[in-house]
Amino acid sequence: MDLPTSVQKSEERSQPDMPRPSVDLTPSSTTESDHASIVESLLEDPLLNDLTPQVTLEEVKTLIAIEEGRAYRIRIERQRMDAIPLVVSQATTVRQMKKLIQAAFKRMVREQSSTRFVNWKYIWRTHCLVLNGNKLLDDSVAISSIGIKNNSSLSFEKYIARRENRRRNSRVIR
Repeated sequence: MDLPTSVQKSEERSQPDMPRPSVDLTPSSTTESDHASIVESLLEDPLLNDLTPQVTLEEVKTLIAIEEGRAYRIRIERQRMDAIPLVVSQATTVRQMKKLIQAAFKRMVREQSSTRFVNWKYIWRTHCLVLNGNKLLDDSVAISSIGIKNNSSLSFEKYIARRENRRRNSRVIR
């Protein structure tokens, strides 16, 4: 039986006492129909058996990046609410992190069996993320370049736009 090249290489590196799933995870080889079988085989791996069945391929890649030191675990603190735990890679931009916050919040709402709707456009227009008193206003900056490290804690802060110039970059925290 001919195995894909990536599976052959991983079998050569694997130790005989530690079985590895023989799945090719390249984007060109994975389709929606294959996603369920890939997740099932990953859940059988002793290192990844703590994942939920609703895990996405991107989340698995991010968790592997944490183990390799290429990603961070951070917390988003919210006033009077539970914190949102996130896993982000070092190359993630602030804009991508905002999308991860939205996805994590949707997942939290779904787990609580709630039908809460959040207008994220309004949230990002009226609030900004703050790290150690510094506002994260530039959405295109990589998080590793602004000082976010492993186990960093960010918070939501309200801001208001200046009256003379209501551009996105002229935000002021109250």
